[in-house]
Amino acid sequence: MTSVLCYPESVMTSDTHHNLKSSLGGLEVETILGSRSSLAGNQKRRRRLFDKRGNNRATFRNLSRFVYVRDLFHTVIDIKWRYLIAIYIFTYILTWTFFGTLWWLLMFLRGDFEHLVGSTRAYEDGYVPCVNNAFSWEGCFLFSLETQTTIGYGLRVISEECGPGYFILNCQFIVAKFLEACVLCTVLAKVGRSKMRSATLRFSQSACIETTHDGQLCFTFRVADLRANTNLAGVNIRVYCIPTPTLDRDITHRATDFNIIEMDYEMDKGLDRLFLPTPLLVKHVINSFSPLYQVSETSLGSMDNFEIVVILEGSVVETGKTEQFRTSYVPEEILWGYSFVPCGYIDLSGRFTVDYSKFEKFEIVDIGSASAAERDEFTRL
Repeated sequence: MTSVLCYPESVMTSDTHHNLKSSLGGLEVETILGSRSSLAGNQKRRRRLFDKRGNNRATFRNLSRFVYVRDLFHTVIDIKWRYLIAIYIFTYILTWTFFGTLWWLLMFLRGDFEHLVGSTRAYEDGYVPCVNNAFSWEGCFLFSLETQTTIGYGLRVISEECGPGYFILNCQFIVAKFLEACVLCTVLAKVGRSKMRSATLRFSQSACIETTHDGQLCFTFRVADLRANTNLAGVNIRVYCIPTPTLDRDITHRATDFNIIEMDYEMDKGLDRLFLPTPLLVKHVINSFSPLYQVSETSLGSMDNFEIVVILEGSVVETGKTEQFRTSYVPEEILWGYSFVPCGYIDLSGRFTVDYSKFEKFEIVDIGSASAAERDEFTRL
Protein backbone atom coordinates (compact mmCIF):
# COMPACT_ATOMS: atom_id res chain seq x y z
CA MET A 1 0.00 0.00 0.00
CA THR A 2 1.33 3.44 -0.91
CA SER A 3 1.98 5.70 2.08
CA VAL A 4 1.05 9.38 1.95
CA LEU A 5 3.35 11.83 3.71
CA CYS A 6 3.12 15.53 4.50
CA TYR A 7 6.15 17.85 4.50
CA PRO A 8 5.64 21.40 5.81
CA GLU A 9 8.72 23.48 4.86
CA SER A 10 10.97 20.57 5.60
CA VAL A 11 14.62 20.16 4.75
CA MET A 12 15.28 16.99 2.81
CA THR A 13 18.49 15.14 1.95
CA SER A 14 19.19 11.84 0.21
CA ASP A 15 19.64 10.14 3.61
CA THR A 16 16.27 11.43 4.68
CA HIS A 17 14.70 10.07 1.49
CA HIS A 18 16.15 6.65 2.22
CA ASN A 19 14.82 6.72 5.79
CA LEU A 20 11.42 7.88 4.63
CA LYS A 21 11.08 5.19 2.01
CA SER A 22 12.03 2.50 4.51
CA SER A 23 9.75 3.86 7.23
CA LEU A 24 6.28 2.47 7.82
CA GLY A 25 4.99 4.88 10.46
CA GLY A 26 3.97 8.50 10.02
CA LEU A 27 5.19 9.37 13.50
CA GLU A 28 8.70 8.15 12.69
CA VAL A 29 8.70 10.19 9.49
CA GLU A 30 7.79 13.40 11.31
CA THR A 31 10.54 12.77 13.89
CA ILE A 32 13.18 12.35 11.17
CA LEU A 33 11.99 15.47 9.36
CA GLY A 34 12.09 17.57 12.52
CA SER A 35 15.66 16.60 13.42
CA ARG A 36 16.98 17.00 9.86
CA SER A 37 15.24 20.34 9.22
CA SER A 38 16.59 21.99 12.38
CA LEU A 39 20.16 20.95 11.54
CA ALA A 40 20.28 21.66 7.82
CA GLY A 41 18.03 24.71 8.02
CA ASN A 42 20.47 26.63 10.24
CA GLN A 43 23.37 25.83 7.90
CA LYS A 44 21.74 26.71 4.59
CA ARG A 45 19.10 29.30 5.34
CA ARG A 46 21.52 32.12 4.54
CA ARG A 47 22.31 30.71 1.08
CA ARG A 48 18.96 31.72 -0.42
CA LEU A 49 18.66 34.64 -2.81
CA PHE A 50 14.87 34.69 -2.33
CA ASP A 51 12.92 33.50 0.70
CA LYS A 52 9.74 31.45 0.49
CA ARG A 53 7.62 34.60 0.31
CA GLY A 54 9.60 35.87 -2.65
CA ASN A 55 11.48 38.64 -0.85
CA ASN A 56 14.93 39.42 -2.20
CA ARG A 57 17.48 38.62 0.52
CA ALA A 58 20.46 40.17 -1.26
CA THR A 59 22.32 42.95 0.58
CA PHE A 60 23.18 46.07 -1.43
CA ARG A 61 26.41 47.79 -0.44
CA ASN A 62 28.13 51.01 -1.50
CA LEU A 63 24.84 52.40 -2.81
CA SER A 64 23.91 56.03 -2.32
CA ARG A 65 20.76 56.52 -0.26
CA PHE A 66 19.78 59.45 -2.48
CA VAL A 67 18.72 56.86 -5.06
CA TYR A 68 15.73 56.01 -2.87
CA VAL A 69 15.00 59.68 -2.12
CA ARG A 70 14.63 60.40 -5.83
CA ASP A 71 12.05 57.61 -6.04
CA LEU A 72 10.24 58.82 -2.93
CA PHE A 73 6.82 57.39 -3.78
CA HIS A 74 7.97 53.76 -3.99
CA THR A 75 10.30 54.28 -1.03
CA VAL A 76 7.33 55.33 1.11
CA ILE A 77 5.31 52.34 -0.12
CA ASP A 78 8.13 49.92 0.74
CA ILE A 79 8.67 51.09 4.33
CA LYS A 80 6.90 49.38 7.22
CA TRP A 81 3.48 50.51 8.37
CA ARG A 82 4.70 51.76 11.74
CA TYR A 83 7.23 54.06 10.09
CA LEU A 84 4.67 55.33 7.57
CA ILE A 85 2.14 56.15 10.31
CA ALA A 86 4.85 57.85 12.38
CA ILE A 87 5.91 59.97 9.39
CA TYR A 88 2.37 61.16 8.73
CA ILE A 89 1.68 61.92 12.41
CA PHE A 90 4.91 63.93 12.61
CA THR A 91 4.11 65.74 9.33
CA TYR A 92 0.63 66.76 10.48
CA ILE A 93 1.85 68.00 13.86
CA LEU A 94 4.68 69.88 12.14
CA THR A 95 2.35 71.67 9.71
CA TRP A 96 -0.15 72.55 12.48
CA THR A 97 2.70 73.97 14.53
CA PHE A 98 4.27 75.82 11.59
CA PHE A 99 1.07 77.57 10.50
CA GLY A 100 0.05 78.19 14.11
CA THR A 101 3.35 80.00 14.57
CA LEU A 102 2.73 81.98 11.37
CA TRP A 103 -0.67 83.11 12.67
CA TRP A 104 0.84 84.04 16.03
CA LEU A 105 3.67 85.96 14.30
CA LEU A 106 1.18 87.81 12.10
CA MET A 107 -0.88 88.86 15.11
CA PHE A 108 2.28 89.82 17.02
CA LEU A 109 3.59 92.02 14.19
CA ARG A 110 0.14 93.52 13.72
CA GLY A 111 0.05 94.45 17.41
CA ASP A 112 -3.07 92.50 18.28
CA PHE A 113 -1.73 91.29 21.62
CA GLU A 114 -1.06 94.87 22.72
CA HIS A 115 -4.82 95.50 22.75
CA LEU A 116 -5.57 92.79 25.30
CA VAL A 117 -7.29 94.13 28.41
CA GLY A 118 -4.86 93.40 31.24
CA SER A 119 -4.51 89.70 31.92
CA THR A 120 -8.04 88.92 30.75
CA ARG A 121 -8.91 86.92 27.65
CA ALA A 122 -10.53 89.86 25.85
CA TYR A 123 -9.59 92.67 23.48
CA GLU A 124 -10.40 96.34 23.92
CA ASP A 125 -13.88 97.41 22.96
CA GLY A 126 -14.16 98.08 19.27
CA TYR A 127 -10.81 96.48 18.33
CA VAL A 128 -10.93 93.75 15.65
CA PRO A 129 -7.92 91.34 15.81
CA CYS A 130 -6.67 89.22 12.92
CA VAL A 131 -8.12 86.07 14.49
CA ASN A 132 -11.05 86.49 16.82
CA ASN A 133 -10.75 84.82 20.24
CA ALA A 134 -7.05 83.96 19.75
CA PHE A 135 -5.20 85.48 22.71
CA SER A 136 -1.89 83.51 22.68
CA TRP A 137 0.24 81.06 20.73
CA GLU A 138 -1.95 78.22 21.99
CA GLY A 139 -5.02 79.91 20.54
CA CYS A 140 -3.26 80.38 17.19
CA PHE A 141 -2.25 76.69 17.20
CA LEU A 142 -5.85 75.63 17.80
CA PHE A 143 -7.00 77.95 15.00
CA SER A 144 -4.41 76.37 12.70
CA LEU A 145 -5.65 72.90 13.68
CA GLU A 146 -9.28 73.85 12.95
CA THR A 147 -8.30 75.39 9.60
CA GLN A 148 -6.29 72.42 8.34
CA THR A 149 -8.65 69.69 9.51
CA THR A 150 -11.72 71.58 8.17
CA ILE A 151 -13.75 70.64 11.24
CA GLY A 152 -15.49 74.02 11.11
CA TYR A 153 -14.75 77.26 12.92
CA GLY A 154 -16.15 77.89 16.39
CA LEU A 155 -15.21 80.98 18.37
CA ARG A 156 -11.87 81.37 16.58
CA VAL A 157 -12.30 82.75 13.08
CA ILE A 158 -10.33 85.06 10.80
CA SER A 159 -11.64 88.60 10.56
CA GLU A 160 -12.09 90.82 7.52
CA GLU A 161 -9.49 93.25 8.87
CA CYS A 162 -6.64 90.74 8.34
CA GLY A 163 -5.52 91.08 4.73
CA PRO A 164 -2.22 89.13 4.96
CA GLY A 165 -4.12 86.37 6.73
CA TYR A 166 -6.01 85.55 3.52
CA PHE A 167 -2.75 84.47 1.88
CA ILE A 168 -1.73 82.29 4.86
CA LEU A 169 -5.23 80.78 4.98
CA ASN A 170 -5.13 79.80 1.29
CA CYS A 171 -1.63 78.36 1.62
CA GLN A 172 -2.69 76.24 4.58
CA PHE A 173 -5.73 74.91 2.71
CA ILE A 174 -3.53 73.92 -0.25
CA VAL A 175 -0.99 72.19 2.01
CA ALA A 176 -3.80 70.36 3.83
CA LYS A 177 -5.28 69.03 0.59
CA PHE A 178 -1.86 67.99 -0.66
CA LEU A 179 -1.16 66.03 2.54
CA GLU A 180 -4.56 64.34 2.37
CA ALA A 181 -3.89 63.32 -1.24
CA CYS A 182 -0.49 61.89 -0.26
CA VAL A 183 -1.98 59.91 2.61
CA LEU A 184 -4.82 58.53 0.48
CA CYS A 185 -2.54 57.65 -2.43
CA THR A 186 0.16 55.89 -0.40
CA VAL A 187 -2.25 54.03 1.86
CA LEU A 188 -4.29 52.71 -1.09
CA ALA A 189 -1.12 51.76 -2.97
CA LYS A 190 0.31 50.04 0.11
CA VAL A 191 -2.89 48.13 0.88
CA GLY A 192 -3.37 47.03 -2.73
CA ARG A 193 0.16 45.82 -3.45
CA SER A 194 1.10 42.24 -4.29
CA LYS A 195 2.21 41.45 -0.76
CA MET A 196 -1.40 41.65 0.43
CA ARG A 197 -2.79 39.61 -2.48
CA SER A 198 -0.09 36.97 -1.98
CA ALA A 199 -1.83 35.91 1.23
CA THR A 200 -4.45 34.20 -0.96
CA LEU A 201 -2.06 32.78 -3.56
CA ARG A 202 -0.23 29.68 -2.42
CA PHE A 203 2.84 27.82 -3.64
CA SER A 204 3.75 24.40 -2.32
CA GLN A 205 6.50 24.63 0.28
CA SER A 206 8.35 21.71 -1.34
CA ALA A 207 8.78 20.58 -4.93
CA CYS A 208 9.37 17.06 -6.17
CA ILE A 209 11.12 15.08 -8.89
CA GLU A 210 8.76 12.58 -10.53
CA THR A 211 8.16 11.18 -14.01
CA THR A 212 5.75 12.18 -16.75
CA HIS A 213 3.44 9.74 -18.51
CA ASP A 214 6.15 8.94 -21.06
CA GLY A 215 8.75 8.21 -18.38
CA GLN A 216 10.74 11.47 -18.45
CA LEU A 217 11.91 12.99 -15.19
CA CYS A 218 10.26 16.29 -14.33
CA PHE A 219 10.52 18.95 -11.65
CA THR A 220 7.03 19.65 -10.24
CA PHE A 221 5.49 22.15 -7.83
CA ARG A 222 1.93 23.12 -7.00
CA VAL A 223 0.25 26.53 -7.08
CA ALA A 224 -3.28 27.62 -6.15
CA ASP A 225 -5.37 30.79 -6.00
CA LEU A 226 -7.41 30.58 -2.79
CA ARG A 227 -10.05 33.06 -3.94
CA ALA A 228 -12.93 31.18 -5.52
CA ASN A 229 -14.70 34.03 -7.34
CA THR A 230 -11.96 36.59 -8.04
CA ASN A 231 -9.21 34.57 -9.69
CA LEU A 232 -6.25 36.24 -11.33
CA ALA A 233 -6.60 36.77 -15.08
CA GLY A 234 -3.92 36.24 -17.73
CA VAL A 235 -1.68 34.28 -15.36
CA ASN A 236 1.71 33.17 -16.60
CA ILE A 237 4.68 31.59 -14.83
CA ARG A 238 8.40 31.89 -15.40
CA VAL A 239 10.85 29.46 -13.77
CA TYR A 240 14.55 30.24 -13.41
CA CYS A 241 17.51 28.29 -12.09
CA ILE A 242 20.07 30.53 -10.39
CA PRO A 243 23.47 28.93 -9.71
CA THR A 244 24.80 30.18 -6.38
CA PRO A 245 28.48 30.36 -5.48
CA THR A 246 30.24 27.92 -3.21
CA LEU A 247 31.23 29.53 0.07
CA ASP A 248 34.96 29.57 0.86
CA ARG A 249 35.67 30.19 4.53
CA ASP A 250 39.09 31.65 3.73
CA ILE A 251 37.60 34.31 1.44
CA THR A 252 35.43 36.99 3.07
CA HIS A 253 34.16 38.59 -0.14
CA ARG A 254 33.89 36.85 -3.46
CA ALA A 255 32.82 38.46 -6.73
CA THR A 256 30.30 36.25 -8.48
CA ASP A 257 28.02 36.73 -11.44
CA PHE A 258 24.66 35.03 -11.09
CA ASN A 259 23.96 33.35 -14.43
CA ILE A 260 20.18 32.98 -14.54
CA ILE A 261 18.98 30.02 -16.63
CA GLU A 262 15.35 30.01 -17.73
CA MET A 263 13.64 26.64 -17.40
CA ASP A 264 11.00 25.50 -19.87
CA TYR A 265 7.90 24.13 -18.21
CA GLU A 266 4.59 22.55 -19.06
CA MET A 267 1.36 22.41 -17.11
CA ASP A 268 -0.46 19.17 -16.57
CA LYS A 269 -3.16 20.50 -18.95
CA GLY A 270 -0.74 21.74 -21.59
CA LEU A 271 -1.77 25.41 -21.46
CA ASP A 272 0.52 28.35 -22.12
CA ARG A 273 -1.62 30.57 -19.88
CA LEU A 274 -2.58 29.39 -16.43
CA PHE A 275 -6.16 29.31 -15.19
CA LEU A 276 -6.36 28.79 -11.45
CA PRO A 277 -9.90 27.86 -10.40
CA THR A 278 -8.33 24.88 -8.60
CA PRO A 279 -4.76 23.96 -7.55
CA LEU A 280 -2.54 23.28 -10.55
CA LEU A 281 0.65 21.30 -11.02
CA VAL A 282 3.44 23.04 -12.94
CA LYS A 283 6.01 20.69 -14.46
CA HIS A 284 9.44 21.24 -15.97
CA VAL A 285 10.57 18.29 -18.07
CA ILE A 286 14.22 17.49 -17.35
CA ASN A 287 15.90 17.02 -20.72
CA SER A 288 19.31 17.79 -22.16
CA PHE A 289 18.52 21.54 -22.13
CA SER A 290 17.55 21.54 -18.45
CA PRO A 291 19.94 22.74 -15.71
CA LEU A 292 18.82 19.67 -13.72
CA TYR A 293 19.92 17.23 -16.43
CA GLN A 294 22.92 15.92 -14.47
CA VAL A 295 21.16 15.86 -11.07
CA SER A 296 20.56 12.44 -9.53
CA GLU A 297 19.04 11.42 -6.19
CA THR A 298 22.51 11.03 -4.64
CA SER A 299 23.86 14.36 -5.90
CA LEU A 300 20.68 16.25 -5.00
CA GLY A 301 21.12 15.46 -1.32
CA SER A 302 24.59 16.99 -1.24
CA MET A 303 23.95 20.00 -3.48
CA ASP A 304 23.65 23.57 -2.26
CA ASN A 305 24.80 25.45 -5.34
CA PHE A 306 21.56 26.36 -7.10
CA GLU A 307 18.15 27.84 -6.41
CA ILE A 308 15.00 27.56 -8.52
CA VAL A 309 12.99 30.78 -8.54
CA VAL A 310 9.33 30.82 -9.59
CA ILE A 311 7.70 34.08 -10.73
CA LEU A 312 3.94 34.19 -11.27
CA GLU A 313 2.25 37.23 -12.82
CA GLY A 314 -1.44 37.96 -13.28
CA SER A 315 -3.98 40.76 -13.36
CA VAL A 316 -6.58 41.48 -10.71
CA VAL A 317 -9.84 41.89 -12.59
CA GLU A 318 -11.39 44.32 -10.09
CA THR A 319 -8.51 46.81 -10.15
CA GLY A 320 -6.75 46.01 -13.43
CA LYS A 321 -3.41 45.92 -11.64
CA THR A 322 -0.74 43.43 -12.67
CA GLU A 323 0.57 41.58 -9.64
CA GLN A 324 3.76 39.54 -9.29
CA PHE A 325 4.29 36.69 -6.83
CA ARG A 326 7.54 34.82 -6.20
CA THR A 327 8.88 31.85 -4.33
CA SER A 328 11.99 29.70 -4.54
CA TYR A 329 13.15 26.15 -4.00
CA VAL A 330 16.63 25.16 -2.84
CA PRO A 331 17.92 21.56 -3.21
CA GLU A 332 16.90 20.48 0.30
CA GLU A 333 13.28 21.42 -0.53
CA ILE A 334 13.17 19.20 -3.65
CA LEU A 335 11.95 15.65 -2.94
CA TRP A 336 13.27 12.90 -5.20
CA GLY A 337 10.86 10.07 -5.96
CA TYR A 338 7.66 11.66 -4.73
CA SER A 339 4.49 12.86 -6.42
CA PHE A 340 1.78 15.26 -5.27
CA VAL A 341 -1.39 13.66 -3.94
CA PRO A 342 -4.53 14.87 -5.78
CA CYS A 343 -6.43 17.32 -3.61
CA GLY A 344 -9.62 17.64 -5.67
CA TYR A 345 -12.54 15.24 -5.75
CA ILE A 346 -16.27 15.04 -6.49
CA ASP A 347 -18.36 14.84 -3.31
CA LEU A 348 -21.65 12.95 -2.90
CA SER A 349 -23.68 15.95 -4.05
CA GLY A 350 -21.75 16.09 -7.33
CA ARG A 351 -19.85 19.26 -6.42
CA PHE A 352 -16.15 19.58 -7.15
CA THR A 353 -14.33 19.98 -3.82
CA VAL A 354 -10.73 20.96 -3.06
CA ASP A 355 -9.21 19.60 0.14
CA TYR A 356 -6.34 21.93 1.04
CA SER A 357 -5.20 19.61 3.82
CA LYS A 358 -3.69 17.54 0.98
CA PHE A 359 -2.04 20.52 -0.72
CA GLU A 360 1.37 19.69 0.80
CA LYS A 361 1.02 15.91 0.76
CA PHE A 362 3.08 13.54 -1.38
CA GLU A 363 3.06 9.88 -2.26
CA ILE A 364 6.12 7.75 -2.98
CA VAL A 365 6.76 6.85 -6.62
CA ASP A 366 9.49 4.54 -7.91
CA ILE A 367 11.62 6.46 -10.41
CA GLY A 368 15.05 5.07 -9.50
CA SER A 369 18.01 7.20 -8.48
CA ALA A 370 19.61 7.89 -11.87
CA SER A 371 19.74 11.37 -13.35
CA ALA A 372 18.08 12.24 -16.64
CA ALA A 373 21.50 12.17 -18.33
CA GLU A 374 22.20 8.67 -17.00
CA ARG A 375 18.75 7.48 -18.06
CA ASP A 376 19.30 8.81 -21.59
CA GLU A 377 22.74 7.16 -21.74
CA PHE A 378 21.25 3.86 -20.63
CA THR A 379 18.52 4.17 -23.28
CA ARG A 380 21.07 4.73 -26.02
CA LEU A 381 22.97 1.63 -24.94
